[in-house]
Amino acid sequence: MKSIIGLGNPGDRYRNTRHNLGFRVVEALEGKGRARKVSSRKSYELSVCGVGSLQVDLVKPLTYMNCSGHGVLEYLEDSGADLTDILVVCDDVYLPLGRIRLRRSGGDGGHNGMASIIEFLGSESFGRMRIGVGLPSDSSELATYVLKPFSEEETPVVEEVIARARDAAMAFAEEGIEAAMNKFNG
Repeated sequence: MKSIIGLGNPGDRYRNTRHNLGFRVVEALEGKGRARKVSSRKSYELSVCGVGSLQVDLVKPLTYMNCSGHGVLEYLEDSGADLTDILVVCDDVYLPLGRIRLRRSGGDGGHNGMASIIEFLGSESFGRMRIGVGLPSDSSELATYVLKPFSEEETPVVEEVIARARDAAMAFAEEGIEAAMNKFNG
């Protein structure tokens, strides 16, 4: 079993913001894989879909971005999933808009949601996919920037990167992190 964990903030207010790209990739996977909702717990929402012959858990922590680790830990405890079989998907202001970067492991890269996961799990040894949203012109406005919706001009790039990220997550599920890295890092 593989698990794709998309980070974001629950609620319509945040739906189309930069910080919710992880949720949007999970939703794209749900649509492509004819997912069925399995449970909605206090700290995470779980759907299951088929990717090839595999069952893939699609997880959205509902604990808000900066506390994502709580939802991820509870999911791992409930499911028994191994760290090597998860892929965490999040936004990254340090990558240009539309760029994808997959890694086998690593630090938090300045991302509070990733920092929370690392803290709760006590490990950096899990796959991650970062999706570029670009830096604001004024870096002192970073928190406001990631909670803003994409502009009309950015929307086509965002829709395209969500589709590529969905395909990268499916490659991870079917072929593993190395194959996904080789195909989608650029």
